[in-house]
Amino acid sequence: MFIKNDTITLRCAEPEDAEQIFRWENDRDIWRVSGTHTPYSRFQIEQFLLSNNDLPAQKQLRLMIDLTENGQTIGCVDIYDYDAFNSRAGLGILIDKEFRQQGYAKAALALCVEYLFHDVLLHQVYCSIDETNTESLQLFLGQGFELCGRRKDWIKTLEGYLDVHEYQLMSPINVEATPPFKGAGGIKPTPTDRFSVFTPDYLQQNGIHTDNLIFIPFNLPYNPNLKLRSRDLRNDCQLSEKMLWNQLKGKQTGYTFNRQKPILNYIADFYCKELDLVIEIDGASHFSKEAQDYDKERNRQMQVLGLKVIRVLDSEVRKHPEHVAKSIMDEILTSK
Repeated sequence: MFIKNDTITLRCAEPEDAEQIFRWENDRDIWRVSGTHTPYSRFQIEQFLLSNNDLPAQKQLRLMIDLTENGQTIGCVDIYDYDAFNSRAGLGILIDKEFRQQGYAKAALALCVEYLFHDVLLHQVYCSIDETNTESLQLFLGQGFELCGRRKDWIKTLEGYLDVHEYQLMSPINVEATPPFKGAGGIKPTPTDRFSVFTPDYLQQNGIHTDNLIFIPFNLPYNPNLKLRSRDLRNDCQLSEKMLWNQLKGKQTGYTFNRQKPILNYIADFYCKELDLVIEIDGASHFSKEAQDYDKERNRQMQVLGLKVIRVLDSEVRKHPEHVAKSIMDEILTSK
């Protein structure tokens, strides 16, 4: 396929993979995970592979996992129940027995999620894992999936019924907030009215520490100790930030943007006062569980200020900065 890192490569399954897939699909040890009860014939598998590259029509797609170094196929990722209208799909992953516990599943899952969020433009992906499959539970949790439900006594086995846990991961390319301040008739209040509520008491009531913040009329509260750091970041910014800034600066969008803007105890990559908008560029470091928890709290505090937060991936900005900028503005303007 088209997506790889130094360890593994994901590609669309080909008819030549039929023998390998035939072996996996007829391995009874994994039937409970795959929901299979009867064996597959080679003909069935070959027919599936002939239409495997049509995700919109077939609602599913199988990607093979190859070692980047030598091209050896070690597993596959299944995208299933693709729903274009609701922008979601399910995920499942299989690694051949001799290649497990070596980090390949984690690398493949991360690449597949990146593909689905940035090329297919899904809003969310999800998975279903039975309660005894601890390796899969740890794998998906480690990639930021959150437990969202449980199906009791869902799978029948010789030992009894098993519960199934449901997990979701939401796309970081998403408008994560809408301004909470509404006047009579649902009309957004004037900046004077809105900024007047940003008092220490108001922020403290919403779980925001105010010890280091200063409050200036008609401006967002911020930590002045971050101003020097903000200036340094502007002078020595990442390539993706430079590329997106070239698309936003100088009122090219019709709005004025600032970059590396101190807000509360954070520094926002980009901020537009007219749109109540914050844009953040996320690199690979943002996909750990700890980083996602930090970003979630950061987003919550921005929401308290009535800000919309859009998060885009570093890799996507580097590839298509014009498209990212246009998508951001389209999303904002259609939601106004």
